[in-house]
Amino acid sequence: MSVLEIKNLVVQVEEQKIFNRISFGVDERETVLIVGSHGYYNGILLNTIGGFFEPAEGKVTFEGIDIYSKTEEELIALRKKVSVVFQEGVFLANLSVLENLLLPVKFYRKKFIHSKVIKEIKDYCEFFEVPPVLQKRPAFISYTSKKLLSFIRALITHPEMIILNKPLFNLDIRNQKRVIHVLKEMKSQGKTLVISSNSFDVIKALADRVIYLEKNDIKKIMNREDKDFIQQVKQLDILSDLIGVEDEI
Repeated sequence: MSVLEIKNLVVQVEEQKIFNRISFGVDERETVLIVGSHGYYNGILLNTIGGFFEPAEGKVTFEGIDIYSKTEEELIALRKKVSVVFQEGVFLANLSVLENLLLPVKFYRKKFIHSKVIKEIKDYCEFFEVPPVLQKRPAFISYTSKKLLSFIRALITHPEMIILNKPLFNLDIRNQKRVIHVLKEMKSQGKTLVISSNSFDVIKALADRVIYLEKNDIKKIMNREDKDFIQQVKQLDILSDLIGVEDEI
């Protein structure tokens, strides 16, 4: 049964209508990769299914409920279950990095042990080799640190579903491998993952299904259970061949 359903989706950006009534579902515990030659469209799709861009037509439902018709109480319940990681880390400028990381934990997990969460943050920072920036303001840390810290912020909320846009983009090879490792762990724990990435390494390591989005339409859907799944994926001419590269178009 699909935990997330996209039905006849059309999104309007200014005067332009994007997506030709596309539809697909994501099952519980499934990892779905969104690939395509235009990252702009993939990003809009992820923002829409993450609850940040209301569709002009169609629906996005989570556990059978339209996320854009939810009450405030239902939205809070949704945010406890779903975390979204943007391509670039988004932080409030007037708060320290640590305060930014703790915001969703404080808001969505009313009962939490502060020292335990702090240890979890520090352990992740050590794992990803993030420099000691927790007390700094976001304006004074690097793009790479912001990206990794944004990922860490999602991890410490322990979501049931995580939505990620280009998780490897602009990371060094070591941290790309670490991100894939953590995502594989999440998958083994039964988390639902929706990822926009043209990285062959991410697809090979994680994907149960690949949805090939070509601008406004779904061009092809490939399933891990297909015997020629890897061959089908390799035939896509928009993929990054090697770890260390993830094109931004």
